[in-house]
Amino acid sequence: MKKTKALISALLTLAMCIALCIGINQSSAKAATGWTLSPNDFYIKMTAEEKAAFDYQLTNIERIELIKSAKEAVTIKIPKKAEVNTLDKYFMKALANNPYVTVDMTYEYDGTTYHVVIPAGKAEYDEDIDYYGPMYLVGKYGGTVVE
Repeated sequence: MKKTKALISALLTLAMCIALCIGINQSSAKAATGWTLSPNDFYIKMTAEEKAAFDYQLTNIERIELIKSAKEAVTIKIPKKAEVNTLDKYFMKALANNPYVTVDMTYEYDGTTYHVVIPAGKAEYDEDIDYYGPMYLVGKYGGTVVE
């Protein structure tokens, strides 16, 4: 039973990643598979374990697409093992433009582990900033040191 559930989870994750990667929209996805693929629907219906695996596997482009497509409250978790401690301007612009998405990230920088949450509707985008670095995120969004 556990293996079946894990296989189903892996297949859903793979389908979602492929759909986001190649930019399949809902109508073409439905025509190709008979399913309506919606990143928001997939994500919200996942278990916590499935979300953790999914969040880790996403690329920056896929995270941006998920942010852009969210139509209701979604929290995107970026775990430490994803090795992301800087957000680029495209990510922040998408986040600033969608009031439904919260980002919850844990990362290591200079030997210290930090936890930062960017609440839904609170992201700020500045056209002059190309990369929002680890200490900027901590200072701006009130990050904490994880022991």
